[in-house]
Amino acid sequence: MTDVNRKLIADAINDSYNVDVPPEFIDEIGIETLRLEREFNREAGFTVDDDELPEFFLKEPLAPTDKTGRLHAIEVNEAMDEVVASW
Repeated sequence: MTDVNRKLIADAINDSYNVDVPPEFIDEIGIETLRLEREFNREAGFTVDDDELPEFFLKEPLAPTDKTGRLHAIEVNEAMDEVVASW
């Protein structure tokens, strides 16, 4: 997860909707979203090749940081599989 302050996010949801979700809810809903996305893609016939970004994302720097993409779909999918499997 890129934002490790789940309490901040849960507090914002709670304050906005007058509910009482715990910080763990953020992890749970994120993992469930990944699971549903993977299931949808699999049933739709998508493969790892369909997830690959166009080559220019990996080669052309983006201003103002001049950063480029650094991961290929296979690496992202393997990491997602590990995260989803661990839950």
